[in-house]
Amino acid sequence: MARRFVPACLVFVCACTPGPEDGAREAPTAIVGGQVAAPGEWPTAVSSGRCDGTLVHPRLVTTAAHCLARGGPGSFAFGEARDHAVRVVPVDRCVGHPDHERRKGADVAFCLLREAVDDVPIVPVLSTCEAAEHLTPGATAILVGFGAAGEDEPGGGLKRWVEVPVHGTQAGAREVLVGTREKGACTGDSGGPAFLELPGGAWRVFGVSSRMAPSTDLGPADPCAGKAIYTSIAAHLVWIEESSGIDLTPFEEERCPPPLGLHEGALDFRRAPIAL
Repeated sequence: MARRFVPACLVFVCACTPGPEDGAREAPTAIVGGQVAAPGEWPTAVSSGRCDGTLVHPRLVTTAAHCLARGGPGSFAFGEARDHAVRVVPVDRCVGHPDHERRKGADVAFCLLREAVDDVPIVPVLSTCEAAEHLTPGATAILVGFGAAGEDEPGGGLKRWVEVPVHGTQAGAREVLVGTREKGACTGDSGGPAFLELPGGAWRVFGVSSRMAPSTDLGPADPCAGKAIYTSIAAHLVWIEESSGIDLTPFEEERCPPPLGLHEGALDFRRAPIAL
């Protein structure tokens, strides 16, 4: 595969509400089995300090609803290290999906930024028709986050990314199951993004890191091993657009034209300088 589009990472929250699946563990703190992002990689992945997010519009960051439990983030840091950010952008307000408070899943939220970030290439949100065709078992996803590299592992706060398999959707396609015992999300990655490369080289963001999937073969001593559950952005896109007043749809959903590949002149989202 050619050079990767590398969006900035999101962080999993420590105190995560189980949601629709009883026994689901809280999301892990960092990306497990991956590698540290190079300068300029995954620039849309951002960190609030205890959670991650994804810049999907110059004024809007998606994150997990459970990340708002203690008031929500006051700002998001851009760059490869949470404590050495290239830029910190203050948040105007955050809104969590109302169904999450009713324990009906929907672990998704958005934050409106106080100022627009116009110099970071935006990765479009995966549409529902693209998801039906490409977000299938066996597909490869890229997870990005600022969490820990594993239980008792140091290094939280650095942006990491990892390739993992997609296992399928659940909860009426509102959630996506990804990862393996050796590779996936860990504590501190809550709210962070999951990306998918389409045929032709175009990239899409499809998920928000929510929690670890319940498992019968993993004990509590190994919370960062196993599959992770990501909330589907496409399944909640109408709510995000109506509640924020921002259009995130990259093209008319009814038409669903073939995505523009990199070889056809599309912008290369994988690397982008971030202004100081």
